Amino acid sequence: MTATQAVAVPGPTRKNPVLRASVLAIVPITVVAVWWIVALVVNTSVITTPPVAFGQMLRFLGSPQYLADLAATAQTVLIAFLLALVLGAVVGFLLGTVPFWMRAVGPILNGMYSIPKVTIFPLFMVFLGLGIVCRTSFAFAHGFFPVAILVMGATLNVRTTEIYLKLAASLNMSRAQLIRVVLLPAVLPAFFTAARLGFGLTFLGAITAEMFASNGGIGYELVRAMETVHVEQIFGQVVLIGIYALIPNALLRWLEVALTTRRGGTVA
Repeated sequence: MTATQAVAVPGPTRKNPVLRASVLAIVPITVVAVWWIVALVVNTSVITTPPVAFGQMLRFLGSPQYLADLAATAQTVLIAFLLALVLGAVVGFLLGTVPFWMRAVGPILNGMYSIPKVTIFPLFMVFLGLGIVCRTSFAFAHGFFPVAILVMGATLNVRTTEIYLKLAASLNMSRAQLIRVVLLPAVLPAFFTAARLGFGLTFLGAITAEMFASNGGIGYELVRAMETVHVEQIFGQVVLIGIYALIPNALLRWLEVALTTRRGGTVA
């Protein structure tokens, strides 16, 4: 085995894709079924039925104004997520390779991550105004910290694992080879887990910012529906927001499985 070869790990466990898809389909089907039963039991002026909500969602998708709101939210989320993913991964990886800096900076990152971001949103408005810079920065703050913390912890775990250190020493690896051959492939699963978590929180930050300080975006439209107490519109937008969040998450999960298994690893 040469220094340029990846570390061998056990092959992926084969799972029945049909069984996996069936299990994954149970959750949304159950949610819709329970929702429908509750809507039939409770006054429909309070909870609308799934067909009405999905019909309202389709009407939203047929509205040019709402499509513009979807595009505005997508722009905010995409910019914030990419910045959070890249900067969070770089910062986390660099801190994880140096235990001293992880012990020094790690508690600060964890402390800042634990602060409810909505409580400091007024500071974002004061310093950044009410435009896209404010919304993007607020969404970025939601996604950066979990990505940095997860990548940092995974990197440190690999960096301090004795078997990896012995392997690198036996092959006379340089620091650059250790990073490229050992650390990066080993941290890859944690990176994709961090990406999925970071996307969800970035999306949450963008919607929250639009609800508080925006004249566009799906968060803004949700607030308008709440102010006018249009129940069917509220449920339709909640369904649309859920689908909006789940599709990228599913794509990131597929990419995680594809790249990790391609490298010979296992995916939970």
